[in-house]
Amino acid sequence: MQASEMSLRLHGNDVYEGFDPSPYPDDIQGWNSEHPLLLEVIRVKQPSLIIEVGVWKGASAIFMAEQLRMAKLSSVVIGVDTFLGSVTHLNRQESKASLLCRHGWPHLYYQFMANVVRRDLQHYICPFAQTSETAFQYFSQLNLRPDVVHIDAAHDYESVSRDITNFFMLLAPGGALVGDDFSAEWPEVIWAATEFAKRKRLSLQQLHGKFLIQKGHD
Repeated sequence: MQASEMSLRLHGNDVYEGFDPSPYPDDIQGWNSEHPLLLEVIRVKQPSLIIEVGVWKGASAIFMAEQLRMAKLSSVVIGVDTFLGSVTHLNRQESKASLLCRHGWPHLYYQFMANVVRRDLQHYICPFAQTSETAFQYFSQLNLRPDVVHIDAAHDYESVSRDITNFFMLLAPGGALVGDDFSAEWPEVIWAATEFAKRKRLSLQQLHGKFLIQKGHD
């Protein structure tokens, strides 16, 4: 499946049709985006569908899509984000400026799309501008079953715990959930991920600031 087909399913049209990236300079700012865990789960799972929760300007979504393209997989990355920023972004002048607010409304969504189009990855990446909770409910109704989920949205305990719980339920049997910011700087991410794995009696692996929890085949 191509992203245009997924876009028709999610939005009713191809969101890239008629989009002009030229007003937005190339800006693919990101953190920990080209991580070996992302590379490994794509290599092992050969996913047909990846859902990323929290995309910012698209660095990790683009990295994953590039791996899919190099592997010649017919796959889609759905990028879920409000594109409004979090409290953390609003409290930091640099990241606040990155929201590209005009008349009080962020244009980060269009920066994300421009970054995707400039790399000719619009056939692999489908944006979905929504809260993670609404996305989960909608994807559940559509019976979307991703092979890989990447969680990198809000970093408070309640949000992380909810995102892990919800999107782990969506995972296809044998699927992999990768989460970002498993580090001392974000203790509530560690708390939420560790507690979830313990509650579900699942193994949690961590490597260089990311964690991995895999779903069984039952």
